[in-house]
Amino acid sequence: MRAVAANSGMGFLDVAGVDIFSINEKKCEMNVQAVFEIAREMSPCIIFFDLIDAICGAYANERESIRRVKLQLMKEMIEIRLKGSGILVIGATYHPDLLDEMILPLFPKRVDAPTATETERKLIIKQKLEEYQLVHSVSFSDLSKIAMWTEGLA
Repeated sequence: MRAVAANSGMGFLDVAGVDIFSINEKKCEMNVQAVFEIAREMSPCIIFFDLIDAICGAYANERESIRRVKLQLMKEMIEIRLKGSGILVIGATYHPDLLDEMILPLFPKRVDAPTATETERKLIIKQKLEEYQLVHSVSFSDLSKIAMWTEGLA
């Protein structure tokens, strides 16, 4: 996402869903507001919510504070859409089935990214080892084991 923003000349805000929450429950809503305020100042901007299910999950026994955070996020997203503010909101989750149905219309496009195959994971791990000049310290057998152990990970 960061590369997309950089290549398009847009600002980029990377927000982990868990970063929104605070011990002070009122501060959670303020954190959502602050993200969108910063995005308005940086416009055009991409806001990337990683693990958005932490904020927008559909939970039967959710606390009032979580519901208010969701409502604040929805309010901000509706506002930027109505005003055409040059802000693009992208959410990522490993569990799209857990998202609250009320938030889904605000994310009109869905892209499923499958996890890497074992061969692809070997290549990714090898590239990372090369970056840190460690590729020669790991045997092919170890590389295969690591790739096997990381099945299902993004």
